[in-house]
Amino acid sequence: KQAFDYPRFLPQYPCKTNSNLEVLKIAKEEGFEFDASSIGEIILGLLADFDPEQITFTNLYKTEHDIFFAATVGVKAITIDSLEELEKVANVAGKQKKEIPIMLRVNPMIQDGRFSTKTQKYGIPHAYMKRAIDRAIDAPYIKLRGFHFHGSYAHSPKGYYLAAKKIMKLAIYTKSKGVII
Repeated sequence: KQAFDYPRFLPQYPCKTNSNLEVLKIAKEEGFEFDASSIGEIILGLLADFDPEQITFTNLYKTEHDIFFAATVGVKAITIDSLEELEKVANVAGKQKKEIPIMLRVNPMIQDGRFSTKTQKYGIPHAYMKRAIDRAIDAPYIKLRGFHFHGSYAHSPKGYYLAAKKIMKLAIYTKSKGVII
């Protein structure tokens, strides 16, 4: 955490790396937020005393029941990986008549040497992002909180730079629509 001299930096502990309850409590004590990839992990985060507002629900294939549970608990955001998943969230939000905060996971479709997101399953392809942003903004009960990028396979910082450059343009587009990321 000390390597990032930015007061709003909030690292997240990914539960899937080690879901031992005592380890989760240490992560909480050290000031981390919590990344859950299943309903069971959301429950573990709550058992480790993370506030729902500190939990992000990020997985590739969420059912409407998963989305309903996460929204009912009040997680910080549900990460969306496809236009179809965005429609599931809109459907659940409409049924609940409750705002659901989301993050859109971006596949920036970049290539840097061996690192490429062009065949990656994570995120909405960049060419569809404006459509996803517009849908999220127009949908009642959905609050677009930000963007997400899965870059764990990057071999150099340049991959992150290329992704951030594209994501910043999406943030500018979102701002032009009246939503601040």
